[in-house]
Amino acid sequence: LRATPAVLAPSGGFTAGPTRARVAVRGKSSVARGFIPSAAVSSKVFVSSKTFKTNGVGASHASSRRASSIVTHAASPAMPAPSPEPAQEEEDPYANSPRLYPNLDLDFTPKLTIPGLVSCVVVSWAAVVAYAVLYSKFHLTHYAMTFKVLILEMVSFAIVGAAVFWVVRNVLEEVQEQGRLLSAEAAGDADSLFVNVDGLNVHYKKRTAKGNDKGKDSGDKGKDNGNDTDIKIAISCVHGFGANAYSWERSALAPLAETLNAIAVAHDSPGFGLTERASDLSLYTPRTNAVIARAMLDVACADGNEVASYDDKDVPTNKTWNEAVGEMETTEGDDASLTNQSERKTRRIVIGHSMGGLAAAIAAAEGDVDDVILVAPAVIASGDVSRDASDASKKSVNPLSLIFGAVARIFRVALAFLVSPLLKFALRKLVRSVSFWRNGLARAVGASSREKMRTDTSWADGYRRPSAVLGWDTGIVRVVLAAATGGVGGVAAFFGKKSPHAETDLPANIIKALNASKARVLIVHGSEDFIVPVSNSENLAKMIPKAQLVVMPGVGHLPHEEDPRAFLEAVTKFVLQ
Repeated sequence: LRATPAVLAPSGGFTAGPTRARVAVRGKSSVARGFIPSAAVSSKVFVSSKTFKTNGVGASHASSRRASSIVTHAASPAMPAPSPEPAQEEEDPYANSPRLYPNLDLDFTPKLTIPGLVSCVVVSWAAVVAYAVLYSKFHLTHYAMTFKVLILEMVSFAIVGAAVFWVVRNVLEEVQEQGRLLSAEAAGDADSLFVNVDGLNVHYKKRTAKGNDKGKDSGDKGKDNGNDTDIKIAISCVHGFGANAYSWERSALAPLAETLNAIAVAHDSPGFGLTERASDLSLYTPRTNAVIARAMLDVACADGNEVASYDDKDVPTNKTWNEAVGEMETTEGDDASLTNQSERKTRRIVIGHSMGGLAAAIAAAEGDVDDVILVAPAVIASGDVSRDASDASKKSVNPLSLIFGAVARIFRVALAFLVSPLLKFALRKLVRSVSFWRNGLARAVGASSREKMRTDTSWADGYRRPSAVLGWDTGIVRVVLAAATGGVGGVAAFFGKKSPHAETDLPANIIKALNASKARVLIVHGSEDFIVPVSNSENLAKMIPKAQLVVMPGVGHLPHEEDPRAFLEAVTKFVLQ
């Protein structure tokens, strides 16, 4: 190792001058040119036959010892720098964290067995042979066999074989996935409750304030809360698209019950969670969800006899919502009225998030709801709410617009039904993946909650729990089909049949009905929500003059989950004022 004396500093180290270093090792040379700072040579340099090493290991070659001696004397007397430790890959906190639902195998991964692999190979080869026969007959009849044609045939054979192998493998894996799925009752928690609402088996969770338990005698009364001491508060919470009752159960349901001395209920909307997946598309509309939300208020006010808690062995007999309401009327007296606030003395509140906000708005617009709280509501603030619906019917309609509208509807319905199998396949691949939920939820929240959303295992598990239930994918597909067809299924949807509530459930008409109702309105929205922009809620508040708007800074699309304390403060202030 030779260095020009001009680059040696008086202090004994190297200056930042240009240098030329040549090391001859077993007939090979390595040349380094450039600037060498003094700190870069504070430790001995040993040369091996392949690389330069600075880890302090002695070299056997004599020239390397002499080279190290020169560098050591020329360098500063600093201690040799410790070798950097190899970078360790950061461990995923989800890998070793406890599961929210240990009874459910949410991380199940299907494995291709030897018989399954043999089946894939045999079927793929059979498909290739069949394709080759047909392909060869066609080309031998119409085209001359050339080298180019032969190459194209071989490539097409490989594509067909790989495609069939992939299809058969996915089918076999899906058979394993379907085999592990449970019934809704078996997948439920110890506090899971089910009630039959107009023929639909609905799963829900209920939280009761300690001072407002239903098991106490009639002499126990709730807190004053600024009202008559006999007045109770019933709260029905509705979740958004893709979520389930866990969205409310996680951080908001119990605090709402305790703070307001209320009975809070959160149900799984049709198509999600553990609620029954019926075949009727009309049961997957926001209006049906609104009916269930109002039924949950009656369930919260009832004495609990109409609610059955399932276990894995028993199949209980549930009473319908209508029967439950009839029992409530009987127990409260012949003249009791569920629609009269002064007689029932129960304050009824509906809280809806995102798509659930649409159902909450419909429920409040129908009456018999005292307060409605819309959280990041997916209620599009558009249309003229001042115009009467009868004016639209009197307005002349262009025949061409009717024709184009009918054609567009048929195309939309046909596309929805054709795409539904592909949608189901995509859902199976995405929803079962924990990374899909962790990354997707992290994008939905504000910056302050993003890291917690990625690392908190319970958050993702709570959202993907329904993927362990039979028919979970079919339910989501039916929600999409109901949105495309208005809840009309079968051939009737192709021939333009509309839902009887098609006009009533337009956003402008819902807003108008909400204005006409006696329900007070609170809108809560996060300032960093990119799914439903906060500007929509600002416009919605202008269209509903009696509404109060609370914007939570630094919060995204999930205000009740990201900052439950601030959300609870906003709701408490609104309810108790």
